[in-house]
Amino acid sequence: MTSDGLDALESQVRRDLRVIDHPKLKWLPTQTHALGAPICDVLIVGAGQSGIATAYALKRENVDNVSVIDKASCGREGPWITLARMRTLRSPKDYPGPDLGVPSLTYQSWHEAKYGKVAWRDLELIPTSYWNDYLLWFRRVVGINVQNETKLTAIHPDDGCLRAEIETSVGDTSA
Repeated sequence: MTSDGLDALESQVRRDLRVIDHPKLKWLPTQTHALGAPICDVLIVGAGQSGIATAYALKRENVDNVSVIDKASCGREGPWITLARMRTLRSPKDYPGPDLGVPSLTYQSWHEAKYGKVAWRDLELIPTSYWNDYLLWFRRVVGINVQNETKLTAIHPDDGCLRAEIETSVGDTSA
């Protein structure tokens, strides 16, 4: 395992994302509720593979007023190390993931940076624990913030908007 490889890869990710950073203009204007509270444009419930891929896709389109919540603690989102009975993914190692076509964000790039090119060549199926680690790395390097140990408890219509009620691990409820 090499942190130098991951450091170099993360530098490449930052460069790649700067180069493709478009559109510059915000997609949606910032809005506030009649009572003055800011309105979130998108609430993503679940920070597993699909949730972070969706948040990243929105971010790529400059929709950044997005909240991502997950009832699990950090690192335990999705089934990879909690519910999955399989030790490896069932799909081939070169299937696309949440990278949206950015080569430096692919699983292969992460795996090679962390374990080396020979390890990638010799890999048949991706261990679920590696996939979980990759997804955590991915969300960190693309800047997806997740509010863990938070669950959606209700959604209500509210003055032309929807109000989501959430509950945190310490019992706080907010909307």
